[in-house]
Amino acid sequence: MPGPIDLNFSSLVRMADAAPDKSIIVKDGGFRSVGKVGAFFASKTECRQAAQSFMDGIKAQYGDAVAFTLAPELRALQSSGKPLSARKARDLLQQAKELSQGMTQVNTDMAQKFLAGSGIPGDTRNLDAAFADYCRANSLDPQNEDALRQTIADSVLMLAKTSGHVMSFAEMGDAVRGWNTTPGIIIAREASDRLNELAETHGLNAEQKARLEQAAILSAKAGAPSGTYGTVRAMADNLQSELFVQAFLLGEEHGLTAQQTADLHELASLSLSHAASQPGAPAAPLQPAEALRSDLTVQCFLFTCGVPTVNDPSLIHVLPMAAATPHFKDFLSLIPQIGKTLNAVYMITLQNMGRIRELQPEGVPTRETIWKACFNEKLPASLSGATRKSFADAVYDKVMGMFRTAAKGNDNNAMSGITAFSSGVSLEKALASVNGPVSLGLDDLTGKPSLTLRQNLPSLEGAETQTAKDLPRRGTD
Repeated sequence: MPGPIDLNFSSLVRMADAAPDKSIIVKDGGFRSVGKVGAFFASKTECRQAAQSFMDGIKAQYGDAVAFTLAPELRALQSSGKPLSARKARDLLQQAKELSQGMTQVNTDMAQKFLAGSGIPGDTRNLDAAFADYCRANSLDPQNEDALRQTIADSVLMLAKTSGHVMSFAEMGDAVRGWNTTPGIIIAREASDRLNELAETHGLNAEQKARLEQAAILSAKAGAPSGTYGTVRAMADNLQSELFVQAFLLGEEHGLTAQQTADLHELASLSLSHAASQPGAPAAPLQPAEALRSDLTVQCFLFTCGVPTVNDPSLIHVLPMAAATPHFKDFLSLIPQIGKTLNAVYMITLQNMGRIRELQPEGVPTRETIWKACFNEKLPASLSGATRKSFADAVYDKVMGMFRTAAKGNDNNAMSGITAFSSGVSLEKALASVNGPVSLGLDDLTGKPSLTLRQNLPSLEGAETQTAKDLPRRGTD
């Protein structure tokens, strides 16, 4: 049985995604994913601890307002003492995400109304009144401080967009009056100033600047920031990060959306941090711009966004299938461990990605985790310090051995079976196929195809654009 996973919200979220039909409890000081039998024998205390950690995580990640809205369901879950099912956790997380997105729009609208003012005589719930109070307290003339007023306005809007709760006009006014003392507005000012600086340095137009801001916020929220001002602090840190800035510029070069840029930054951070931690890593690493473009994980991600950055046949074959699964980003996170290799290696890891993340929710999966998840046995000691190629070759040899055993030594049948497996057929059906015909359904395919309703398709112009991107990526032969 795998050991307990660290008690943090991000780990819990990944466990819920990785094991959709299981339940999550707290045991031995960490999260555990258990099946029906384990859930049946779990104590109420273990179940309540998991529910409480989930409640605390929702509040820390999405703020008081979202937690308050979901409070009845969260409290019922905690008081029942029943196991936290991964399905229930995912449903609540989706609700929290949607509420948070709605809250961001509400806060943005509220901030814009605060900045514009109502125009009603005597109404002081606006920027002009709060700014006048600030100037009066600091012996400034509001008529001579247009630049300061604009800086404050930008910072209020930034704070509202990243707030974990619905901000009132009174709270915005207090932030303006506490311009030099309120932590939230000080951090928002730092982020806003840096955003303006980057826009000027790189010649960004208004649309690009807005996309940079959105990508920084999305990346910040993905990091499960904690604390009252966690999101705006993480956003400010992103804008100060040269890696994030270069990821954004690379995304702009290839027409990526803000969400894709945030994903690119997340994957690049994982991959480059892993590379820097390996024995023999250069003492002077590449500059972020060069490191991004040469990183295989980044190239694989860009490929799935329609950029012809990959020419390896095995990757060209597997990446579209991986992109159609819920574990796409997780699959890309293990590229640093296996590199360019054979289809069968990609397939055994892709088909076991849920198990891999169940064992190790965070970071680049270790070799021990990959081996345990794929073969249910401990990693041989000889592979701990082996090269990446040697490790990938060992994974392939292990898979090939399974097919040779199933085929009772018939190499032709074994090769036919592993070919089917490498093409995306499930391991179970591919192993069975070495001894005769098998029936296949959609559930037996990796990244199974789906039908899209006409109304959900983009415009004809959009479809043509995507097709134009796809042709050079896949080739026309």
